[in-house]
Amino acid sequence: MIDFLSFSNVDAQKYGVDGAVMLYHVRYWVAKNEANENNLHEGQYWTYNSSKAFAILFPFYTARKIGRILAKLEEDGAIVSGNFNGNLYDRTKWFTLAIPITENSTYHLSNMVNGCTQYVEPIPKYNQVTTQDTTKKEIVFPFEGDLFAEAWVLWKQYKKEEKNFRFRSSISEQASLLDLQKISNNNEQQAIATIHRSISKGWSGLHPDKKAKAEKGFDREKYQAHLDSF
Repeated sequence: MIDFLSFSNVDAQKYGVDGAVMLYHVRYWVAKNEANENNLHEGQYWTYNSSKAFAILFPFYTARKIGRILAKLEEDGAIVSGNFNGNLYDRTKWFTLAIPITENSTYHLSNMVNGCTQYVEPIPKYNQVTTQDTTKKEIVFPFEGDLFAEAWVLWKQYKKEEKNFRFRSSISEQASLLDLQKISNNNEQQAIATIHRSISKGWSGLHPDKKAKAEKGFDREKYQAHLDSF
């Protein structure tokens, strides 16, 4: 969940406050991806998220409301949507700006991060926000993908609502992330699957997939070569 919101006065006058808030979020992540040279498709840099994930970030909006805001921004020519998912069944939408940031220096990432007369604080990525506790340490995720960040937010929400648990400090949350990295063999997709499996099973903790681990330890080709040697 994002605690502080920022938006452009110009955007608010043109697209309304809701549109300006969402546009700032999209603009910030497109700018960051451009700076890091991530998610380049069709000559432009993109960001992606589902309406459900957006609703976790912005709990005062429903997923349906967010869908309408994004659709209106696209209709008004502020953003463009696309689909660059590896899985054809994945309906997560991708977004970029109708006018690339490189063509509009007003919205350069350095201005957005450092602040200027039109902006306050940038919206932080929800997998790198500073936890509001006495330690004031920044959470560092083992994986940088947005889907992992979304899964982790979902895990924390599940733990809070169904298990009445929340991390007492960023130190304990960081330790849990390191454990997840270890049991998933430093594999992002496996880590995401571990989170979803634990939620679906109603578990209180994150546990490795014993079946996958067993299959990984069995080398079929080596075993067949052993049989052929007789």
